[in-house]
Order: sequence, then structure tokens, then C-alpha cells
Amino acid sequence: MNEITLQLDGARIAMENLRHNPLARSITFDFTTTFLADTAARIPTRDCLMLLTDLAGMAAYIRKHVGENASHAIAESHAFVTYDLTFELQALEGTLESWDDGYFTMRWMFYCGPGDRSSAAFYVGLMGKVDVAEALRWCDALDELQR
Repeated sequence: MNEITLQLDGARIAMENLRHNPLARSITFDFTTTFLADTAARIPTRDCLMLLTDLAGMAAYIRKHVGENASHAIAESHAFVTYDLTFELQALEGTLESWDDGYFTMRWMFYCGPGDRSSAAFYVGLMGKVDVAEALRWCDALDELQR
């Protein structure tokens, strides 16, 4: 597997060109965002390093956010950030009838400077609706990366 994608309403986020480093227990990849609507908005491909613990934490974060396989409202969760703070994900409100019928909104933010982080931190990102089934499929793919 050399690519993992997550389909949002109007955008596609891909983890591409996966490079495993077993000694550091990490994966380096390119985060590529593609907008599906005709828009001038662009997010440059971002090189990202994530520890395997980051990937496990992200999958657990999404699963906890979605909750049990029963009808309920999905409440906003606190933000998930990677160890090196180059990426931030926040799962927002939605509704769930079952794991096959539900949605919530996700906010993706990518760190874009400055390099030393001494005076400020700037992030660029997007926010979009995701189907619960798609988010859980993506979590399964993140789990596969750790094997």
C-alpha cells in the first residue's frame, strides 16, 4: 500500500509516497489535498513525518469521536495534533444513525511556517463533511500501516 485516501465532501486528502522507517518507528509521506469542486483554492503538497504512535492515536481519536454503532448526535472533539505539531485534525459535529449511515465535519490543518516556530505558528487547511463509513475505512487503513 503506497497511498491512503480520505474522501471528504468536496475534497480528497491523500497520504502518498509512503516511506517506512522501522528504526524510528515512523512513516514519512506526502499529504496531498485535491479539491473536487471548480475552485482556485490550492494547498501545496506537504511532506509529513508521523510516528507510528501518531497514526494509532489518530485512528483511535476518530473511532472515539464517532462512538458506538447506535443512533446519536456526534459532538465536537478536542483537536488531535501530531508529536511534532506539523499537522492538526479536529473532528466536529455530525449525526449518526449507524456506522454505515452518518457524517461529521473534519478540520484539517497543516503547519506552513516559520521554520523555527520561535515567534509564530501558521497553519493552512480545510474543513469538510465526511461520511462515518469513509472515516472508519480510513482508520482501518491507518491500522494497516502499523503492521
